[in-house]
Amino acid sequence: MGSLVPDGRLKFLSAAERASVHIDTNDRSVSVTAGEAKQVEVRVEYQGYQLDKTLHIDASQQGDRITLTARTADRTGVIR
Repeated sequence: MGSLVPDGRLKFLSAAERASVHIDTNDRSVSVTAGEAKQVEVRVEYQGYQLDKTLHIDASQQGDRITLTARTADRTGVIR
C-alpha cells in the first residue's frame, strides 16, 4: 500500500502487471490517464477541505487491484 507524501497530494502504488484501478468518491470529478509504467501514481487535488478532518483519503492494494477512496464530510461534519 502506498502512503501520502507530506503535502497530502500524491500516492505511489506499484503494480506487478497491468493494474486494475477503482476510484470511489462522493464529491467532484475524477480524471484518469493511462500509461505504460508498472507503477500507479494517484494525485488528489482539493480546495476548501482539510485532510483527515473534512476530507478522508484511503488507498489499498491487493495484487494488481488498487482501490482509492476519497470522501468529504457532509453538512454535519460526518465523513460517509
